[in-house]
Amino acid sequence: MRNQYARTGKEGAALYQADHQAFLKALASGQSDGFSAPLSVLYCGDVLIAAHLGLLGGGRLHYWFPVYEPGHAKYSPGKVLLAEIMKRSEQLGIQVIDFGEGHADYKEAAASETHELAKVVMAWGARGAASMLPLRWEWRFSG
Repeated sequence: MRNQYARTGKEGAALYQADHQAFLKALASGQSDGFSAPLSVLYCGDVLIAAHLGLLGGGRLHYWFPVYEPGHAKYSPGKVLLAEIMKRSEQLGIQVIDFGEGHADYKEAAASETHELAKVVMAWGARGAASMLPLRWEWRFSG
């Protein structure tokens, strides 16, 4: 997975930080009642061509780290792996696949519904209150 992140310019992502790597390895190797971090893989013969590490709990698979081998990109191995996960969702205990934020063609192709969310970051105290004024005005007068 790290190699694909390097090829696609995602250096600095979660997989590059040692403490995150240790955490993800612990997640992937452990399991408890109602929670797991399944690693799904797709091979072409003996060659690993796609993988996904996610979180599964309460019937919801959080689709976290999908990767594929770029040499096989014309066959869409990531989409094939996702289709196989979806086909087996009932037996895997998956009721919902949550693709998280952001837009991507595979998300839109596989989604049966979407939810618009807002992300707000603000500072504490007077600085935080002041930074929220433009947004508050927009909400108040946009209706």
